[in-house]
Amino acid sequence: MADSPPRDPHCDRGPDPLLGLGADLCAVARIANELGRDESDILTAVFRPDELARALGRPHPARTLAAGFAAKEAVIKALAPAGGQGTFWQDIEISEPGDGPAATLHGRLARLADRAGVVRLVLSSARCRDYATACAVAMGRPPAGRDPSAAPDPPPNAPGPRGPLTGGRTHRDP
Repeated sequence: MADSPPRDPHCDRGPDPLLGLGADLCAVARIANELGRDESDILTAVFRPDELARALGRPHPARTLAAGFAAKEAVIKALAPAGGQGTFWQDIEISEPGDGPAATLHGRLARLADRAGVVRLVLSSARCRDYATACAVAMGRPPAGRDPSAAPDPPPNAPGPRGPLTGGRTHRDP
């Protein structure tokens, strides 16, 4: 008889099944063009102030922000089955705490993820001179007898941070 799969410490009902998968690719030049503008509405719409400050303090801010944009888009796509379609950029905070990127969910998107049973979000990213890419996997258990895509939307912009969920590996060009 085969060994049973390892149990996830975040979920007492066995291994976490896949709830959603998202991937995105962002051209670094697109972000560099926005950085070159005096005022960029898109950068302030997508990134939280602390994310912008961290990126601007790095050697290649456009690459860092492109990776952050791709990661946010991948997270949104991974959470789409939970009702996460739409613009939630400010509800996702991307950081790199050491062993790879991590996503912290806030506000409406955090509540949607909770309702859908997401207990783990694995994020991976890569970047080079011209492009940044990211992949996000949402894992967990949907509530019994409930289709997570049918969950009603919580009120917009209500408080409630969640995260950091988990990290993955990241690769950067020197």
